[in-house]
Amino acid sequence: MKRTLLLSLSLLIFITAELNASLYDGCMGYYSFNNNWIDACPSDQTAVPSENLTFVEGQKAQGVYLDGIDDYISLGVSNFVDHLTVSFWIKLPRQPENWQPIISRYDETSSDQPILKHTFYIKVLGKTNGNQLYFAVSEDGQKSYDIISDTTIEKESWYHVVAMFQAGKLILYINGQKEKEKEIPIQQLFISAVPIIVGSMLVQGEVGKPFANAVLDELRLYNRNLSETEILNLYEKQSGPRILYHEPNGISDQAISYIDIHLNVPIISKYLTNKDLLLSAPDQQTITVNMPEKISETIYRFSFEEQETNGIYRFQLGPDIYDQAGNALDQDQDNINGESEDIYTGEFTLNAQPDNVLLVNLNGSAYDANARNIYKTLIQTDADVIYFNLDSSDQVESLFMRLTQLPTEYQQVWVYDTSTQDGKYQKAIDTISAWFLSKQDRQIICDGRMRASYWMGNWETIGKELTANYYENLKLNGGGLLLATDHPDNHPDINAICEQIGISHFGTMTTYNSVKIDRACHLMSYPNQFDTYLESSYQASMAPTGIQSNGSHLYCVAWDPDNINNCNISTTLLPLMPTELKTQVKGTTIELSWKAAQPEKNVAFYNVYLSQEPISSISDLQPYTTGVENTHLTISSLESGQKYYIAATAVNQFDNERQYVVSVSATTEYSSQNAGGDGGGGCFLMVLEDIYFKGSPVRQ
Repeated sequence: MKRTLLLSLSLLIFITAELNASLYDGCMGYYSFNNNWIDACPSDQTAVPSENLTFVEGQKAQGVYLDGIDDYISLGVSNFVDHLTVSFWIKLPRQPENWQPIISRYDETSSDQPILKHTFYIKVLGKTNGNQLYFAVSEDGQKSYDIISDTTIEKESWYHVVAMFQAGKLILYINGQKEKEKEIPIQQLFISAVPIIVGSMLVQGEVGKPFANAVLDELRLYNRNLSETEILNLYEKQSGPRILYHEPNGISDQAISYIDIHLNVPIISKYLTNKDLLLSAPDQQTITVNMPEKISETIYRFSFEEQETNGIYRFQLGPDIYDQAGNALDQDQDNINGESEDIYTGEFTLNAQPDNVLLVNLNGSAYDANARNIYKTLIQTDADVIYFNLDSSDQVESLFMRLTQLPTEYQQVWVYDTSTQDGKYQKAIDTISAWFLSKQDRQIICDGRMRASYWMGNWETIGKELTANYYENLKLNGGGLLLATDHPDNHPDINAICEQIGISHFGTMTTYNSVKIDRACHLMSYPNQFDTYLESSYQASMAPTGIQSNGSHLYCVAWDPDNINNCNISTTLLPLMPTELKTQVKGTTIELSWKAAQPEKNVAFYNVYLSQEPISSISDLQPYTTGVENTHLTISSLESGQKYYIAATAVNQFDNERQYVVSVSATTEYSSQNAGGDGGGGCFLMVLEDIYFKGSPVRQ
């Protein structure tokens, strides 16, 4: 949705970014164990595991399981001088009888008297010593100074541990709280070439018993001490990062070769790969994406081969995107990170290449002013237009050749019919119908009052704008067929096309002088935003609407201001409307949800309407609530045992919403009932049946 970010929101994002950014400072190793051994810090010390280590469910996403038999991980050599912080999550499958090493930089050489090369180690003590946590450091590699936790490490429970050394002091945090602090008489740590080992210790340069039996997650090492705020940030459950928006967005008239992703906080760039983004072209083919490029702390660019094909490009990203505290994407902001619901979906539309348009006039006369005016407006767009005025059999043959045998592919065919000669153009009718049916998902626009837009001087104003909207919307949606007529006497040939492609006929004559339009529909708002009413000819006729025999749905977008049943313009292009409205009743509260209107980029927000009477139009109603930015709403404090009708509308960036709606119903529970009402489900199914199977024009 397109919403302006408030200053307070921007400030919050800034503060959060500053907080998380500090977790990279002084980082000497960060291992999330999310199905990889990558060091996410600049230190770039990739972990080297022993054979057959397995990843299991961790505290944050995945963790690593150490079997206590021969499992260990080498983190390479890192030296720490006057500061050290080790942070990790640990869970023990069972409490050990004897001590177990968790992480160490320790080696014992063999001689008559063992010589230690000892910098630090952390272990869990055995049962006789209370299964407490033990942290020791050394300045000379021989003598140890230690600190022992008060907390007992119980089995099958997660513990967050932060062990820190600073010159003259040891500090221990358990589960976000400082548990102990101890003065020691050393100022720095022993420096050696001994690697850091997870799950074991070295003897004569080789790992050996005992081995740890534990699940570890989110292991971090720093050459500085963490602040209490940073420790809490690592320990407490935090909402993960969120994608704010992507660029390009909307409609581009230039070829596109990249997508920029804007996040609210810095993320772990090493974990973001091209496998995280799935991009599809308008024909649903997958586009190969390169590894992302870091533009800034919160902006990443995914590049790909330059795309020029018109249409809508869609992509999915996530949810395995992690902030620097190790939290996965939380796009829906429900504080549950890394769900499938947190996958970010986006799209952009490419409108760079002109469509080839074939304009066919079925009038049968040597010259038709209205058809010529349509042609004039088409050539003022970027379209490549061929105009056929079918006044001879040669023209019909030429049309047949154009659509069936020449290499030029036509994305759009426009048919203008003011003919009264039934059957004269049968080959042209067959050719146009076969062209439409040769490709699935071609769109349809039916205009039963076309002449009014191009009569006399109108073609230079309203006609020009309408042509641009018809052309651009068909172009953006893969092309299609425009069927245009006016008086019912002129229908024989165009209705023959309708029959062959599986839609209803154009209908009876209408006599009103203007039509009301759906200004929330993209067809009536892009690239030109029309007024509420269009002038209409007294010779106009009704256009087909509702579910058609070919399975398509023709939505009414222009109608008699006094009667929605009289529709003059319809299209298969989906209006801006939420779908799949569902309700769930809990006492006197109704939980409403819906599927987002498409294209979602055109939605500014949603309005929700509530009534005790069925709702088919919101023209005389005030919203129950406005400005809803998500796709669900809780309606509370309602009357018990009352049946309510609820509708939701999508409001576009021009503050327009569709006037004719579909509502669902739900009945609140009586105070003595545990469950009640129809819950909206049965009514919803009946409404769907009415729209998608009966094709009632009242609910277009």
